[in-house]
Amino acid sequence: MLNLVDGEIFREAKIASKFKADHGSGDKQKSQLTLDNHVLVQSHDPAVDLRCDHITYSGKDKVLRAVGNIGIEGTISTVGTINEVWASPDLKKIATPDMFFDMKRLPVVALAAASSLALAQVWTDHKGLTINAKSWKYDQVSAQSVSYKFQNGVTIQSKSEGLSLHSDQMDLLAMMKPGTKAYVVNHAMAIKDVRIIKTLTSPAGTQITDIQGPKAEYIAGESESTVKMLGQTTIKNTDNVQGQSMTATGSSGLAILEAKANVAQGNGLKKATLHGPVKIVFVQNATKTEVASQIVGTASQMILENVGNQRKITLIGSVHVVGPGTDEVDNVNRAVFTKDAKGLWHVQATQ
Repeated sequence: MLNLVDGEIFREAKIASKFKADHGSGDKQKSQLTLDNHVLVQSHDPAVDLRCDHITYSGKDKVLRAVGNIGIEGTISTVGTINEVWASPDLKKIATPDMFFDMKRLPVVALAAASSLALAQVWTDHKGLTINAKSWKYDQVSAQSVSYKFQNGVTIQSKSEGLSLHSDQMDLLAMMKPGTKAYVVNHAMAIKDVRIIKTLTSPAGTQITDIQGPKAEYIAGESESTVKMLGQTTIKNTDNVQGQSMTATGSSGLAILEAKANVAQGNGLKKATLHGPVKIVFVQNATKTEVASQIVGTASQMILENVGNQRKITLIGSVHVVGPGTDEVDNVNRAVFTKDAKGLWHVQATQ
């Protein structure tokens, strides 16, 4: 084994990456490379640095197997403790061993490695987006886009948006921001046991929106983000200052969320639509000094709109509402909930 080694890894007669390490050895007949201690592998396109304690590379299956104190910097960056990842020679594809190949073709050695993975592994981008998952995969799709796949207890948190997403599996797509070399995650598909929590802080107080369902598509935007819920959906909006909450359920839905975590006025949930059968429950005046009151409504569809301090909820189709001040709302086609000057919800049947 040689000391203070450096060199290049080729793929299709082109330099895929460069490496250096304290110690290294190669076997031309077996087409294998072994690197030990302070190992660094660098790729140019994309610009990614992979650091670890030990790497073995096989020229036959074209896989870099990195083990020990792994750190990755570049288009994908890691923090925390990661024991093992596999990568393509150009570092355009990096994954935990259980997700590098198609599971149907996964070698026995990969299955053994997968079983010894740490309980949680962490990935982060350059905008404060942090992702926790047991298994993950990074793939450079093109010069302008990268994709990520995360599985097993996935949690994504964005401090700038006051947003957290939880699910069993999540696929993300990131596009390069025009005029820069930075990638921005703008699309996510979450599958199984999905929960999205949006926290918005304004001078009036804190608004928390909690969305749950079996499957969701998340599309990020500059001023707002869109959540498409597939399957039985629950949306809960809580105002901790006024002691109010609104919980709505439906067979599917769509929610528009404030993109930022802090605004001068407004609500984290800007707009929402639920398809029926819909049930909505308002709890208000739930404070230490006042007794809580409850209004319950059912309908075929719900449309919620929050613009600044103006909030309106419309129920459509076979509307029934029970609760204080709702005697006249029974089996009507449309009813509208609005807030009065004290911030209390009232309902009125409309045409």
